[in-house]
Amino acid sequence: MSTLNNFWNALLNELQNGLFYFNGPLDLIVAIFDIAVTTFLIYFVLKLISETQAWQLLKGIVAVVIFVIIGGFLGLKTINYVLINFASVFAIALIIIFQPEMRRALETVGRKSSNIFSASGDRVSSESDVRQVVESIVVACAEMAKTKTGALIIIERETKLGDLIESGAVVIDADLTSTMLRQIFYVNSPMHDGAVIIRGGRIYATRVHVPLSESYHLKRELGTRHRAAIGASEIGDAISVVVSEERGTISISIHGRLYTLDDADSLRAILIRLLSTNNQDSSNLPNQLRKILRIDKTEKSAKAQLDTEKGDDTFDDIEELKMIEEHGSKHISGLEVTDKPHRRKLGIFSISLATALALWLFVRITTNPVVQKTFTVPIQTVGIENLYERQLDFYMGENSVRVSIKGRQEMLNSLQPKQIDASVNFNSINQAGTYNLETKVEIEGISSYAYTAFREPTHVSVIINQVGKTETTEDDKTGGTTFSTTATGSNEGNSEQAQNNQNEDNNK
Repeated sequence: MSTLNNFWNALLNELQNGLFYFNGPLDLIVAIFDIAVTTFLIYFVLKLISETQAWQLLKGIVAVVIFVIIGGFLGLKTINYVLINFASVFAIALIIIFQPEMRRALETVGRKSSNIFSASGDRVSSESDVRQVVESIVVACAEMAKTKTGALIIIERETKLGDLIESGAVVIDADLTSTMLRQIFYVNSPMHDGAVIIRGGRIYATRVHVPLSESYHLKRELGTRHRAAIGASEIGDAISVVVSEERGTISISIHGRLYTLDDADSLRAILIRLLSTNNQDSSNLPNQLRKILRIDKTEKSAKAQLDTEKGDDTFDDIEELKMIEEHGSKHISGLEVTDKPHRRKLGIFSISLATALALWLFVRITTNPVVQKTFTVPIQTVGIENLYERQLDFYMGENSVRVSIKGRQEMLNSLQPKQIDASVNFNSINQAGTYNLETKVEIEGISSYAYTAFREPTHVSVIINQVGKTETTEDDKTGGTTFSTTATGSNEGNSEQAQNNQNEDNNK
């Protein structure tokens, strides 16, 4: 808490002093780039968390932190003590709580990196192959839904599911056909227990045991197969298709969300969109569902019109989809889907930008604070030539000045005394006398990004003497003129010496 207090005081002090935050144009560009990258990183993390159950937990943590900060400013010592002594415990707890989200974030980064730097791997290579795979799955699911045959099909994409396959699964690596899928999930088949993994457009493994999802948002009526489907979709970017043996419905699960569809046509439209080689990003599935099902509505206009007149619960009406997402329905379970994605994104971006700016200010002020450094530099004289032209000489009691400069620590550490000019100006002096001249300080190269906190002395006392007058001697018989430039003090000394010599001659 003391660190936050120091940061706040330092920030207010800099704002009051009007000190520039940047050491130059390059520093400004680097700062903008730094803030932009930090904003993108925070936005990526918040957007990922906002699509999970950890979003509400994060809101609670932020509320507690804000309360603790306010309590610290108000002098609530108990809260401050608890925060300081249990900060490490809280950090470890956050890592444990957000472990699934952190893993998913790293997997997302890895998938996007592999899309850039690696080949397609086991992906389905062409659109025709994608449609063939989708058609086999859709036909099989439609037939099994009619007969209420339970099935769980997991479509592997970028994230490999080798850990699931190693735990007692049967690897068959067979061609993917609707007939093969129906035979596998036939009730009396020895391989119907468990899930089927589709890899590279082929049936790679059967009897795969999938860990159940532990999400507390799931409806109680969901069975083991549906929980397993959600659990599989939480592992990377896998897509789970599940057929209920109790209700005969078809559902799809991705990124920990379960969507129950009304018919196989909706499943076909969604799978084609998600598995298309031109669209590998399924992180924004709710918005994609709207677009997919809107297109599907035009293709099935006659049937959709009939279903709408009957009041059937379908996804064909977009406004109905929004109401379902707001109030809950049998069509969507799992996490809530927002009906205003653009406003939500704008809100997350605003929070990310504000957080990035606050972090940038905190890091900049704490790691590169405004400090004060003192230098001793010699005093330079300006206009001394004009002084000599007027046959004047000077005596200055101070030859150096102590200058204290305020600026960024990194900048002052690189500042050399030779970059600091301290001077007094003689241009305004026309006659002998005692003057009190101001010492002026200039910092070479960084005058706009630092300022002089104080200088000592601020004024220097200068004594100006008349050098002497012009005298004509008769030694030069050519008629020339000789100028004697003897200081006034020296003339007085010479007169005294001449008087002493005269006294010695009289004594003799």
